[in-house]
Amino acid sequence: ASIGLEAELQEAAAALLPPASERLRQASLLKRIEDAAHDELGHDVRVLGYGSAWNGCGAGGCDMDASIYVPMTAPRAAKVMTSGSKRFASQCLRKVTARLRVLGLNLASNRGLSSDAILQERIQISRSPHIWRTHVITSCNLSCQRLMPLYSSHLVRAYARLEPKLVTMVVA
Repeated sequence: ASIGLEAELQEAAAALLPPASERLRQASLLKRIEDAAHDELGHDVRVLGYGSAWNGCGAGGCDMDASIYVPMTAPRAAKVMTSGSKRFASQCLRKVTARLRVLGLNLASNRGLSSDAILQERIQISRSPHIWRTHVITSCNLSCQRLMPLYSSHLVRAYARLEPKLVTMVVA
């Protein structure tokens, strides 16, 4: 009976997990965000993915989460000292999202552009010669200097690598 249940769980998980094409699209979006962050903030800046899409336990169609990490250098530390860390993170996020909008990404929500932004990659599909539908193909919740969620994502990813059945249990 347990072999049948295990097979059912694996089948359910396989149906829910994102296809390779979706994972590639998400990786491509993360790369575009990082390129924009490099252009606006410097080449030492990193964009770090986290959450279920990154740790391998997310269902197909789920949005991804990422945080822009801006290492502290002396000039940046001086800005933080004068404007505060939240304002510095907000300014960095504003610069990167402005660049991404120029590159064609849609800013679906900026929550006041304080500490989060929701970016969407969209496509338009023609239903008829005069009717077009817009579909979101990838969505990313972007933040800046928010690093705490990375720890839990790394932990879940490590567990999933140690015991691949964990992904099946989480997704199914």
